[in-house]
Amino acid sequence: YNMGSCVLRAVGDTKRPLYFLITSSLLNIVLDLLFVVVFHWGIAGVAVATVLSQAVSAMLVCAALMRAEEAYKLRIKSIRMDMALCRRILLLGLPIGVQQSLTAFSNAFVQSYINAFGSAAIMAGWSCHIKIDQFCILPVMSIGQSVTTFVSQNLGAKKLERAKAGVRTAIYMGTGLLILICVILACTSGQLVKLFNRDAEVVYYGVLFVWLTIPFRFFSAWNQTYAGALRGSGNTKASMLIMLFGLVICRQVYLYGITRFVNNVYTVGLGYPVGWICCGLLSRWYYKHSGWEETYIGQEKI
Repeated sequence: YNMGSCVLRAVGDTKRPLYFLITSSLLNIVLDLLFVVVFHWGIAGVAVATVLSQAVSAMLVCAALMRAEEAYKLRIKSIRMDMALCRRILLLGLPIGVQQSLTAFSNAFVQSYINAFGSAAIMAGWSCHIKIDQFCILPVMSIGQSVTTFVSQNLGAKKLERAKAGVRTAIYMGTGLLILICVILACTSGQLVKLFNRDAEVVYYGVLFVWLTIPFRFFSAWNQTYAGALRGSGNTKASMLIMLFGLVICRQVYLYGITRFVNNVYTVGLGYPVGWICCGLLSRWYYKHSGWEETYIGQEKI
């Protein structure tokens, strides 16, 4: 499903992957109820329901590709391993995979600083904040993925200025969207935390962590959009290094240093925003001043 939906999104078809995912999710819910409540299969029933719903989404996206008449049409009998293309895909995709893996690993270290306080309420509050953060970042991540497709298509069509205009528009959209999300967070943070835990002390720390991050969230729009633009130009190494420096190295250096002098929930809670700020500023500087577009043109990719 992921591979097929990426192909469809790359040619501008973003609706059908969404429809297939909605279908798969609804089927998963129905099968969960059927296998667990009716057949009493327990955990095994949940697993079977998940696999079957994923298989359906995969079949739907493959059917869409097989019925296409354009160049991306899927022909099962024509599938072959092209080593040259495989190498190019790995060169583009491997840095992204490394970046995501190390960023997740870094987040585990942030959790260790929270755990050091030894308070179950603080740890639970942080967990609630992380769940809310994951929802907040999804819209700008989607914008970043769209920018990757938009930039690559326009560079391929030799429309460099249109690609840059798309990036600017995406920055405005992402920043505005995050400002709106922050306003909603500010008004409903207590209610949102209570969706996960209703203990008064947990709610207090969950709201505290949410409010600590609100003023800095718009930097995530810069991170995701500029990274998406660089990936669209084929420069995945630069986006990987910027993300790792900002979200891993800067964040860990800050936490290690600040906890030696002022070790409290406020300073540790600001660890996430420090990473966003460093990554956002560096991403913007690199995009504006590195001459990435000249490098791309020099490689005769457009």
